[in-house]
Amino acid sequence: MAGIYITFKSTVNVGDIVEFGDHMGPVKSIGLRAVKIDTFQGQEVVIPNRLIFEDIYKHYTVNKVRRIDLNVGISYGEDLQKVEDITLQAIKKIDYLMNTKPIDLYFLEFGDSSINFVIRYWVNFQKQTDYLQALSDGIKNIKSAYDANDITIPFPIRSLDFGIKGGKTLTEVMPGEKNK
Repeated sequence: MAGIYITFKSTVNVGDIVEFGDHMGPVKSIGLRAVKIDTFQGQEVVIPNRLIFEDIYKHYTVNKVRRIDLNVGISYGEDLQKVEDITLQAIKKIDYLMNTKPIDLYFLEFGDSSINFVIRYWVNFQKQTDYLQALSDGIKNIKSAYDANDITIPFPIRSLDFGIKGGKTLTEVMPGEKNK
């Protein structure tokens, strides 16, 4: 019964991008017993219609739009309002953005080496490369804008602390190292 329903009534069509569990890709075929998808890594996955009928799945192409959530971290020394303004302007340079949806920026946390935020923007979506291109263009635009405005994207900083109680240098923990 699930196969008949999916064949005639489902919103899933051949070519649509769907995600079932850990598998995501375009629908290759819809049969009475199973749906086949080709993952973006090139594997064919066969999903019994019963699972599609009963379980939750994500359908990426049904709405023809997709939101990009791009996480970025900036140095603690930056002016947050300046960063927000420059980041929004950098994303607005993507000429295929959806004008009917907002661009949002939210500061999320004080990270180990950075203040982290997410920039969210929308694009028309037909295929996975639409999403990947919008993500890539966002990264390139932000990096270029930050370079032009002397805004730092820090790399992780780690401090090494030696000794059981901490606060000791390597030469204090290993006294023989002083003479080498």
